[in-house]
Order: sequence, then C-alpha cells, then structure tokens
Amino acid sequence: MWAKVESDTITEIINRPKAMTIGDVQYPHNIFGLWSAAELEAIGIYEITIDSTNLKDSEYYINTDITYTYSSGAVTGTYGSATAKPLVDSGSGVTLVRGLKTAKKEIINN
Repeated sequence: MWAKVESDTITEIINRPKAMTIGDVQYPHNIFGLWSAAELEAIGIYEITIDSTNLKDSEYYINTDITYTYSSGAVTGTYGSATAKPLVDSGSGVTLVRGLKTAKKEIINN
C-alpha cells in the first residue's frame, strides 16, 4: 500500500497500483513495481508501514480502523486500542447484543 502526500498531508491511500496524474504528468500503474522507493517519494508517493502492535484477534476483540500519519518522510498506519467483546448477552428484544458465550454455544450445538 502507498500514500500520496502533498504539502506534508496524506491526500490519498493507494491500495493497489494504478495509473495516476500528478501535476501535469500522467504516470502508468507499473511505476509502483519498477521505480525505487526514492523515485516514488520524489513525486510524493510513499510506501505505508503498518504497525500492528495494537491489533488483536477479531474473534474476541473489536479493533479500531487504521489511522495513517505522515512524519519525517515516512507514512505509518497504526491501530488504536482494541476493545474486548462482551462475554454475556446485553440488552433485550430488538437491541439484544449477543455475547461470546452465546455465540460459542451455538457453534458447539450445531
């Protein structure tokens, strides 16, 4: 993954190589595989480094979305603090939120 950076601000997240127009120049999609990191950075495209320190097992935790930041010539994607899923059911009727205990029991019973 890459990020397009303009004026020290991330303006676009690029998930897969694509043709791009930067300034008045049209670049083909294959620059992402052919050019070095320094060449891409010269036109404002930086490779993203993902920090998975706070990423937890999504079966038991609710993870936050990734936040992307540009600092010191590098783009980093980080996760916020994960929240544990509830063990027991909460709420009632339409607003019932199933807990892990109920979900696991259903898997075992099936």
